[in-house]
This record gives sequence, structure tokens and C-alpha cells, in this order.
Amino acid sequence: MESLKSPSSSSEKRNLLSSVFIGLLLALAYQEMVPPARESFRSEGPSFALGVLLSVFFLTTMRFFIGAILHLVSDTLVRLPGGHWFFDFIVISLEMTIIIFMGGLTSVEANLNPRFGFFALLTLLYIVDVLWIVAQWLYGRLRPAWRRPFIPSKWALLNTALIAITLITLLSSADLYAPLALAVLGLANVGAFVVDVILIDHYKVLRP
Repeated sequence: MESLKSPSSSSEKRNLLSSVFIGLLLALAYQEMVPPARESFRSEGPSFALGVLLSVFFLTTMRFFIGAILHLVSDTLVRLPGGHWFFDFIVISLEMTIIIFMGGLTSVEANLNPRFGFFALLTLLYIVDVLWIVAQWLYGRLRPAWRRPFIPSKWALLNTALIAITLITLLSSADLYAPLALAVLGLANVGAFVVDVILIDHYKVLRP
């Protein structure tokens, strides 16, 4: 009787850990976002650059948070051995940690001196996500017993496109925080949010 209850108990524990820990990391990211944005608003007032950085941060955090939570509590992942869930949990926690550091760079002033600015960390976030999805496919090919019934490959394609757009913008403009570069990167990330959350909608949140 005890063995029949253990899978349900295990999945409930995973869901609880996912929701609480990832939610906590997101809260820390928003806590980091407030001081630089507030200081920029106080000193410079509302500006195009501040609006773009805050919009990109907000849409990216929402996109990754929604995807992370729904992925970690999905029926597909819960049915797999615990090692798969733990691997995904570690990678997603790393991604949310990168987002925390991004939160501290949500103003142009905060990006004047750091070696890794807002868009460098954003690109790193996309690279980690792509490598995570490639790793899911790769270890499934190397060891069939570990093959997953579902791999979010569309996320990898979308984030690869965003990496390419950021690199092209960097090559075309010496300053990623110039108005034209900000406009391009802002539109690209707004488009990514629409494509991911509304059009792809992996876990059918908006679709029946």
C-alpha cells in the first residue's frame, strides 16, 4: 500500500519544491530590479532606454518563469525518473540566478562599467537554455533508456534566433544601449514573448 502512494507523494514534493524555490528566485530578481530602475527614474525621469530595459526584463522573467514552472510540474516530467527532474531543476535554478543578476542592471547607468551588462547576461541566459535542451536530446540519443517523450525544441530554436539577433545588433552597433539597438532588441524580445507564450504555448495554458 505504501508503494502505491509513493509516486504521488514524490510528484507532490517535486511540485512544491519547484513552485516555492523558483518563485523565491523570481522574487529576488524583482527585488534586484527596483533600486537601479528607481535611481534612473529619479535622476533622469522616464526614458526610452529605461522603458526598454524594464520591458525586456519583465517579459523575459515572465516567459522563463511560466515555462519553468509548467515544465517542472508537467505530467511528462513527473512520470520520468527523479534524475531527469533534478537535472532540469538545477538548470532552471541556474537560469533564474542569471535573471537575478540581470535585475541589478535594468538601467543604462548600471551598464556603464560592468564587464557583463544586461544584454550579455540575457544572451548567456539564452545560451544556457539552448544547451540544456540540446543536452536533453543528446543523452537520449546516447542512452535510449533516458530518452524523453517530449523535448521543448521550439524553445531552443526561438532562443537561438534571439542570440543571433543580439550578436548581429552588436556587430552593427558599437553600443547596445543606443536608441536604435535598444529598439531592435526590445522588439525582438517582445516578439519572443508573443511567439513563446501565445503562439507556441507548449503546455496549452491559453489554448484548450
